[in-house]
Amino acid sequence: VTPVFIGNGFKCALNSLAAILALRVPKNTIEFFAWLRNPYPSGFQESLPVYYVDKSFLDEGSALREKLIEILLAELKWPEMEVEIVKREEEPEMLLLNILQNGLPVAAVFVRNSGTEDKLALYLRGRADLTGRLETLAEKIYPFLLSSFKNKTSPMAQAESTVLRCLKDEAKQTGDLKLNNIANISPERLLHEMSSRQKLIRKNGELWNITELGLSCLKNPERSV
Repeated sequence: VTPVFIGNGFKCALNSLAAILALRVPKNTIEFFAWLRNPYPSGFQESLPVYYVDKSFLDEGSALREKLIEILLAELKWPEMEVEIVKREEEPEMLLLNILQNGLPVAAVFVRNSGTEDKLALYLRGRADLTGRLETLAEKIYPFLLSSFKNKTSPMAQAESTVLRCLKDEAKQTGDLKLNNIANISPERLLHEMSSRQKLIRKNGELWNITELGLSCLKNPERSV
């Protein structure tokens, strides 16, 4: 007899089938299958990336990390809520804040560096009824990250800043951005990450336009790339 190790996946599947059979109503109804597809209420979740960053800015003790904590705590003064900062030994540069109500977690906000790319991301998770508060928080924190955590020596960050300044006063076509004259960058990747990922610019037809978020980065020249 040869033993076969199938892990927990198969057992979890059997447990799920057993639970479904136990909960199943006598007749297969549309309502039952609709509930089965989504048995738990959906919450809020959003991930907002920041590219071409200096990852050391999230190190413990850095001035920017302390400033970020200060802003987060000021914005998270929600009625009847408490905030705890969680330190993870396996990932010390990760900044994690849990929002508690009556001692129980109802939302989480965290900022962490990517392990494979020169980027970080702001993550927001919470109950559905906290959607408005979390969206307002993102509107405060995300622009700060975009304008403060860029790596000023990165060719891509420098090119990003050039594009924003180029589009500040008027929309332009791709060729007018003169990205092909900048060494050590990928124009296609840059424009994709600026538009689809960071929402700093958008394309209407053949023209690139700067967004309000992109303009907000230019309004903070002391922190911008």
